[in-house]
Amino acid sequence: MKKRASLILFLALLLPLAGWALGPHEILVLVNTNSVESVHIGGLYARLRHVPDANVIQVGTSTGSSMSVKGFRETIFDPVQKEARRRGVDSHILAWVYAPGFPWRIEENPDLSLTGLTFLRGVPPTNLVAKGEWLSPYFAGPNYPGERGYGSRSLDVLSDWLGDERPLAAWVLAHVGDGGLTPDEAGAMLIRGMDSDSTRPEGVVYYVTNSDVRSQARAWEIPEAVQELKVLGARSEVTHAIPRGVQSVNGLFIGSASFDPQGIRFTAGALADHLTSYGAAFSEAGQTKCTVWLSAGAAAAGGTVTEPFAYWAKFPNARLFVHYAAGCTALESYYQSLRQPLQYLPMGDPLAAPWKPRAEVTVEGLDEAVSGVGQSLRIRVKAGDSTFWSSYRVYVDGREAGGGWMGDPYPWKPAGWLPGLHELRVVARSGGLLRHQAFVVRPFTLPAREAP
Repeated sequence: MKKRASLILFLALLLPLAGWALGPHEILVLVNTNSVESVHIGGLYARLRHVPDANVIQVGTSTGSSMSVKGFRETIFDPVQKEARRRGVDSHILAWVYAPGFPWRIEENPDLSLTGLTFLRGVPPTNLVAKGEWLSPYFAGPNYPGERGYGSRSLDVLSDWLGDERPLAAWVLAHVGDGGLTPDEAGAMLIRGMDSDSTRPEGVVYYVTNSDVRSQARAWEIPEAVQELKVLGARSEVTHAIPRGVQSVNGLFIGSASFDPQGIRFTAGALADHLTSYGAAFSEAGQTKCTVWLSAGAAAAGGTVTEPFAYWAKFPNARLFVHYAAGCTALESYYQSLRQPLQYLPMGDPLAAPWKPRAEVTVEGLDEAVSGVGQSLRIRVKAGDSTFWSSYRVYVDGREAGGGWMGDPYPWKPAGWLPGLHELRVVARSGGLLRHQAFVVRPFTLPAREAP
C-alpha cells in the first residue's frame, strides 16, 4: 500500500490537474494530532488532491466516539475558524473534510453527526430533527411523490446564493478502527476515488427494492431518478437482489439492515448507500456499517450515527446518482440529495467526480514575471469537450490574489509577498449553475529584490 501510494503521488505531480465542481482550494482538511492515523491519512489525502498547505489544519481533540456540543465548539469549531481566518483562507472555504480520528457523534437530543453539527456551524437546531422536518437549503428535491427536483448545482453557486446564511458542508475521509477500515484500506479507497476522475465509467447504478420498510421509505424516489439518469446517458436498473458477479457497478441504493458485499464489483468512483439505523454508529452491533461498502471498492458511502427511524429525509435521495452523473463531486451529490443531513455521516473521497470534464490549465509568463522581465501572466485552458471556461482565479500560498475573465492577462503584483518559495495556483472556472473547475499549481521563488 505504501509503495502504491508513493507511486500514485509521484505520477499525480506529473499529470495535468483536471476540473471538477468543488475544488481542493475550497476545502479545509482537518487532522487530529492525537491520532496517528488521522495525521497520516489526512496528509495523504492533501497530497493526493493537491490541497494547499494553508488549507490543512491540525486540531488536538478527543479521539473517542462522541463529544458534547460544548466540546465541539471549544476544541474543534472555534479554533479552526480562528486559524482559517489567521491564514487568510476562510473567505473561500466551502467545506470541511475530517480525517479519521475525530468523534463521529455529537451528544444532543437527539444526537447529531460530527458533519451534521459542522453543517449547522456549531449551533444545534430546534426540535425538527427527530422526525426529519429540518430542511437543508442545499437539498434539490423532490419533497414528495410527483414533485420535480431541481437541476444540479455546484457548491459555490449554492453558497453564492445563500451568502452569510450558508451552512458549512462537511465530510469524513474514513473511519479507522472498530467497525471501520484499516489505514491501508482507507488509503486505497482514497486513491480509487482520485483514479476515477473523468473516467465516465460504463457501469450501472442499481436500485435494489424489497418489502423492508427501509427500502419502501425511499421507493417513491426511484422512478424519476431512473428517467433522469437515462437523459444523462447513464445506465440504471431496478432490481430485487444485490447484483453479484456483474462486471461494473457504478452505484448501489438499497434498504437493508445487514448484507454481504461478496461478489459486488464496483467501478473506481462508485457510491453506495443503504438505509438502516446504525450504518455509521460504529459502537453498535447487529447492522452492517457503511465502511463495508468502502472496503468492498466504493469511493463514498455513509450512514446515520444514531437511531433515525425510517424517515427518508435523513438519508440520500435516489437522485444522489443523478447529481453525480451530471458532473458534481461526491460531496456535492450527497448534500443535494440529503433533505436533512444532520444525523448522517458521509464518508470517502469528497472530491471523487467520474463525470467531470477533462481540461488542462497552463500559465504562460511566470518565469518572466518572477525575473522582472514580464508584468503579466497569460492563462489558457485546453478543454477535452465543449465546456466553456469563462473565468479564472489566482491564489498564492492558498490566499486569493485576484482573477479575471478568460483571455484577460493577469497583472503580476508581488507587493506584500515575502522573498522565498511560494505556490501559485490558477483555477479556471466554467459558467452556468454547475461550475466546473480546472487548475494548475506552479511553485516559484521570489528574489529578495522583488520584495517591497
